[in-house]
Amino acid sequence: GSIEVTCYDGDVVVNSGECYVNCAAGSIRDENHSLVQYPAIEHLGTTTGTCAGNSTGYVQVTCDNGIVSLTPLLGQRCYRHCSSGSLVTSDGSLITSPSLEHDQRTNVKCTEDIGTVTVRCDDGVSYIASGYCGEGNCPAGSLVVGDASVYYPEINDDEETEFPQECEGAYLGEAVLGCADSVVEVINITFLYPAVENLSAMDFNASKMSAEFLKEHEDEYFHLCGCCIPAPVPEGADPIAGVDLRKIIVWAVCVGVVGAFLATATGLYFLRPDWCRRSKTRVHPTDFSDEGQIVAYENADASSLRDAGRPQLRALYDKEVPPDW
Repeated sequence: GSIEVTCYDGDVVVNSGECYVNCAAGSIRDENHSLVQYPAIEHLGTTTGTCAGNSTGYVQVTCDNGIVSLTPLLGQRCYRHCSSGSLVTSDGSLITSPSLEHDQRTNVKCTEDIGTVTVRCDDGVSYIASGYCGEGNCPAGSLVVGDASVYYPEINDDEETEFPQECEGAYLGEAVLGCADSVVEVINITFLYPAVENLSAMDFNASKMSAEFLKEHEDEYFHLCGCCIPAPVPEGADPIAGVDLRKIIVWAVCVGVVGAFLATATGLYFLRPDWCRRSKTRVHPTDFSDEGQIVAYENADASSLRDAGRPQLRALYDKEVPPDW
C-alpha cells in the first residue's frame, strides 16, 4: 500500500493512506479439516493451493491484508482418502478393505467363500463397486480347450479372466475364459503360429516339432485369431443392380458423331460458294415463236436475261429491238 505523510516541526504526521500486509507461505484447513498448502501471496492476490495430508485436489486461496481464506472455483475441493475398514457385501459376507486413495479401486478376495469384490474410495468413503461372495462365482480349476487343459483362477459370475490363460505343455496358444452362473466357458482362443512358408496352421503341433525347429523360429510367432471359424455373413438389404456406364458412353459417342456430321453437312450446304449453287431460270418454258414471249424478254431485266438459255437469247437477238433497249 501507500500513505501520505507530512513533516511538521520535526514530527511526521500521516495524512492519508494505509499499509497492507502480504501473506506468507503456509497452510489452511477446509470445512472437512483437509490441509491446503499455499505459497506466499501479495495483498488482494490469489493462488492455487494444493490439498495435502490425507486428501487430494486443488483450491484457490486469497490474501486480504495478511489474512488467508479459501475461495474455491467451480469444481475445486479437497477429496479425502479412505482408511482401511470392514465392508459387508450384498450376500452378507464380511470383507476387509485396505487403505485407498480417492477414486482408487482394488480387488478384495472373499475371506470365507468363493469370489472377489471390487472396492472403491470416494471422498473418504469406501464402498463395494462390483462383485459378491458365494454361489454363482466359479472356483479355480481347468478346462479342456481343444486337446489341451487350460488352468484358470477364480472367476466372478458374469465376468472374464483378467488376462488370457496360456495353454500348458507342448501346446501353443492362450484362451480367455468366462463364468456364467458357476459354469466356465471359452470366450476366445488365440493361437501362436510360426511364420513358416507352406506350413498350415491346422497341421501345426508343437509336440511334433523338433527342438531345433522351435528354437530356430522362436522369434517368428504371431497371433492368429479366429482363423478356423468363418465369419458369419451379416444380414442386410438385397443387392442393388448397378448402372452399366459403358452403354451410356457408347450412346453419348454415337449421338455426338451424328450431331457433328449433321452440323457439318448443314454448314457446307448453306455456306457453299456461288459457283456451286444451281441457277434458277426465270424464262417461261414455252415456244419462243410466240410473239408475246419475245416481248417478255424485251421487258425483262438483266438478271432474267443472264439466266436465259442460248437459243432464247439468239431468238431475241434476231428480233428487231429498239436501239435504246
